Amino acid sequence: MNENDLVVGKQFESKEATVDAIKQFHIRNSFDYVVVESRPDRYVCRCKQFGAGCEWRIRASLNVKRGAWEIKKMNGGHSCVSTIVSQDHTKLNSSFISNCIINLISEDPGIPIKALVKEIVSRFGYTVTYRKAWKAKQLAMSRIYGNWEGSYNELPRWLNAVQYFAPGTIVRYSASPHSVDGVVDPNSYILDRVFWAFKPSIEGFAYCKPILQVDGTFLTGKYTGTLLIASSQDGNRRIFPVAFAIVEGETKEAWEWFFYNIRTFVTPQPNICVISDRGTGLLAALRTEMPHWGNTESVYCIRHVASNFNKEFRDVELKDKVIQMGYELMRPRFEAMLSALREKNARAGAWLDQIPKEKWTQCYDNGRRYGHMTTNLAECINGVLKGSRALPITAIVQTTYYRLNSWFVDHRDEAVNMIKAGHIYCEELTKVIKENQRKATGQLVRSFSRETGVAEVEVSSRAGARHSRVFTVKLVENWCDCGEFQSLRLPCSHAIATCSKLNIDCGQFISPIYRLDNILNVYGRKFEPIGNEEYWPPYSAPSFVPNPVMRRKRTGRPKTKRIHNEMDEVQPQLNKKCGFCRTAGHNRKNCPFRMSEVGESSRQ
Repeated sequence: MNENDLVVGKQFESKEATVDAIKQFHIRNSFDYVVVESRPDRYVCRCKQFGAGCEWRIRASLNVKRGAWEIKKMNGGHSCVSTIVSQDHTKLNSSFISNCIINLISEDPGIPIKALVKEIVSRFGYTVTYRKAWKAKQLAMSRIYGNWEGSYNELPRWLNAVQYFAPGTIVRYSASPHSVDGVVDPNSYILDRVFWAFKPSIEGFAYCKPILQVDGTFLTGKYTGTLLIASSQDGNRRIFPVAFAIVEGETKEAWEWFFYNIRTFVTPQPNICVISDRGTGLLAALRTEMPHWGNTESVYCIRHVASNFNKEFRDVELKDKVIQMGYELMRPRFEAMLSALREKNARAGAWLDQIPKEKWTQCYDNGRRYGHMTTNLAECINGVLKGSRALPITAIVQTTYYRLNSWFVDHRDEAVNMIKAGHIYCEELTKVIKENQRKATGQLVRSFSRETGVAEVEVSSRAGARHSRVFTVKLVENWCDCGEFQSLRLPCSHAIATCSKLNIDCGQFISPIYRLDNILNVYGRKFEPIGNEEYWPPYSAPSFVPNPVMRRKRTGRPKTKRIHNEMDEVQPQLNKKCGFCRTAGHNRKNCPFRMSEVGESSRQ
C-alpha cells in the first residue's frame, strides 16, 4: 500500500491533515470529489460523478479515545474516468498549495514564484498559474509570520521592546489620520513611513570609513513600498549596515525624510561622503539636505553615471571609456582621455561637463570615497535582505535586527582571532601592503626634504617603454603623483620606497581605520536579546494600520514597476547545454540520448 493511499482505519493527527490527505490522493490520481458534510468531528465526501457510474464515498471522524481522526468508511475505489484534459485541478487551490510549500517558504522567504510552480509540477504533475502560486506563498508567509494587517499593529510594540532592551535605538514614524466610515479614529493611524537604526550600528559607524552608500529596493509582499538602506564599510572591507527605512517610494519627500533622520540621529559627525545613484527624487533631496549636514559631500556611482550616459548616446564603447575615466587616479591621464572623447563626440563631452568632476571621478574627489566608485555595498545589502522583502513589515524589521546581530558576532570574532594570531591589520590589507612593498623594491628614490618627506621616485621602464616613470611623493600630505596614496589612504609603492630610503615606518601613513583594534571598536557594542513577550514593557500608544492605497492589485499577475536598463541585463551564455543530458551542441527537443530512450521505451 502506498503511503498516500486511503484505507479504512488510517489515522491522522487533525481534521486539516485528513482533508489534505484526501485532496492529495485525488490530485495525484486525477479524480475529483464534492464535500457532503463537514463538521468539527465529522467529514464526509463522495465522487463528483457519484450516482452516474461511480459509487466512491468516504467518511472520516474524530476518534475521541485516541485523540485522532480516522477513516471509518470508504466504498471501494473510483471507477470514474475523466473526459477533460486540464493543466489544473479544482482541489489544487492556493490554500492547499500553501500547506505543501510552507517548509520551502520557511527556509527561503525569497524563493521565486517560478520555483514554486516547478515544485507543484514535480509533486502533482499540474502546472498552476503564477497568480495562484503567488497567493499560496502569501498564505504560507501569513501562517509563518502573521498577517500583513496585524503586522502593522504589532510593529510599534516590538520596536518599543527593542528600545527598552537596547537603549539608544532610534525609531521614527510618519503617519496620517485613519478614518472609519468618515470618522477619524483617535486610537489608530495610517503608517506612511518608519525609520530605524540600532545603537550598535550608530556607535560602530564612528569607526568605519566616513562614507555612506544609499539605495532603495522595492517590497514584494501584499503591500507595496520601498526599503531604503544606508551602509558603510569597516577597515576590514566588510559591509556595515547603518540605517533603514520603509517609505512609500523613492520620492523627493521620502529621501529628504530619510536623510534628515540620518544626519540628526545617526551620523552627526561632519565630512561624510554620500555615494548614490542619480535618481531624480534622490538628487533633489540631497540638494535640500546637504547644506545642513556639516561639510558632507555627495558623489555619484560611476555605474549609474555610465548607464545614464549610455541611455543618452547609445554607445557601449564610449560608455566603457566613461567608466575607465571615473576610475582613473592621475589627473593628466584623465584630462587626456576626456579630450580624446570630446574629439570623437563633442556632444558627449559637453554632457559630461555638466557633471562636476569631483562627483564622478576618483582623481578629483580628494580621497573622500576611499576608492569606492559604486553603490555596490548598498546593493549587496539588498541581496542579503532579498528574501525578506516579501515579509510582513514587522518581520522585515526583525530580520534586520537578528541578521545584524549575527553580522556583528561573526566579524567581531574574526577580528579577535586575527589579533590573537599577531596581526595588526586585516589579512586582505596585509596582502596589499606586501604587494606594494614588492613593487617598491628596486625603485630609485631621490630625497628632496627629509623633514617633509618630499621625494622623487623613479620606476624602471617597462619593456618597450622609452623613458622611466617618475613620481613625486609628499609624505606629510599623504600624497603621490600616482593618486593611490591619497585615494585609498594607504601608502603606495612609491611612498613605501620613500619611507625605506628615509628609514621611516610606513605604518604611520596607513589610516587608523584599517587597524584591527579599530575594527573591534566597530563591532564593540553588542545586540541585546529581546526576550519573552511577558517581559516586554507595556505599550499604550496608538496602533498602526497599512495604507489601503499601497495594497497590491488583487487580480492578475503581480507586476513590478522597476525600470530596467542595460545594468540589469544578464550576460548571455555562450555555450548552451541540453536540458536532458547537459551537453552542448543540441537542445532537449532533439537530444539523441532522449530520443533513443523514448524509442527503447516504446519497443518495450
